[in-house]
Amino acid sequence: MNAICAAGLVPLHAKLTLKMDDLYPPQFSLYHGAKRLTMSARDLSRDRLECIFKVEPDSLYLEDDITRETFFPDHSGQFQTTLMRDRGSFAVSGTSKEQVLTPVAGPSTPLSCRPKGTPAFTHPSNTFQNPLRRAKSARKQIYVADIEDSGKISPYTTVHVTISEGQGVQAVGQTVQEYLNSADSYSICDAKGLAIADTSETKDLEFWKTSSRKVYAIRTADLAKLKMGRVESASKKKRVDPEENEVLDGLLDVELEIKNSASKLAENIDEKFNELTISVNHIKANVLQVVQQIDGLAEVKEKVSQVSKSLSIASSLRDALACRICTNIPNSVLVITACCGQVAGCGTCIQTYLNDNDSCLLCKANMFAGKLVFLRGLSEVLAKLTNAVI
Repeated sequence: MNAICAAGLVPLHAKLTLKMDDLYPPQFSLYHGAKRLTMSARDLSRDRLECIFKVEPDSLYLEDDITRETFFPDHSGQFQTTLMRDRGSFAVSGTSKEQVLTPVAGPSTPLSCRPKGTPAFTHPSNTFQNPLRRAKSARKQIYVADIEDSGKISPYTTVHVTISEGQGVQAVGQTVQEYLNSADSYSICDAKGLAIADTSETKDLEFWKTSSRKVYAIRTADLAKLKMGRVESASKKKRVDPEENEVLDGLLDVELEIKNSASKLAENIDEKFNELTISVNHIKANVLQVVQQIDGLAEVKEKVSQVSKSLSIASSLRDALACRICTNIPNSVLVITACCGQVAGCGTCIQTYLNDNDSCLLCKANMFAGKLVFLRGLSEVLAKLTNAVI
């Protein structure tokens, strides 16, 4: 095989692939505006698309509806179809030839612009019609799905369908079938696999514009199998043995007891919760009272501190003014020494001291009698100080 490849010959499996592609080329669903068609990979070229969809060749490209990938033609006008999804839906994008205006000489002006191939401009009649007016339509994403053996809906691709006003569900299914280029017919269903019927509601565009509503396209044959499976399942549920009925009745009784117990438990929980709430409120009130008492104790502590400071000052004054002989606060006369400037004591004790001594009892200086100062008129102050200290 390597020798064949080296000699430039095509391998057998490559030849088979080429023959299969020739027999069954990839198919692509193309659309531009209201025009739609299915085209094979062999026929897909820029020139063909230009002629069919009337799009300027220099601006023409394809856009995948699902992946949003864009594909441009090469210099020869061909597309790389091997990179495009087989049976995928692609939008033909570009500048329409009807939108390109070319300068054409008109009768009313030397030079006027109008679309190529159209007659000169004439004033419209009294009933004006908007040339850009189009029929109402809605673009809806439809999930193409298979039905698994378990009955579950399994989407495998999506298509974007343009639905015109008044178009029925059956027509939407036919459009999906054309997009997929399939011989099987498709039914439009909801998320539960139930077919959507043609009604006045489904023919209204508001039904298809609802973004939260998921719409599925399922093969009609698979949908019929799903219906048969549901019917058989329902019939099996109806054919229940008596023993199974007894078991089911017992389970229902147990379920009822559980519900009753749960209801009673909920009532008990509510009662306990109310009691707990009342207790918490009492605790909060007690805590508030304690806080208030603490604040009162703080004020008392501050007052005690002030009184303690006052007593300390009074005690210091008592120690400073007390008699050095009898250690009492003088009643009326306070004697101060001039030699050392200190309080010697009360007049009675100092007079007794001078009878036997002539030196200062504090600093021992001589001539003590001549260096004394007698302060009178302090009896009221000294009496208050004595009472404060006591």
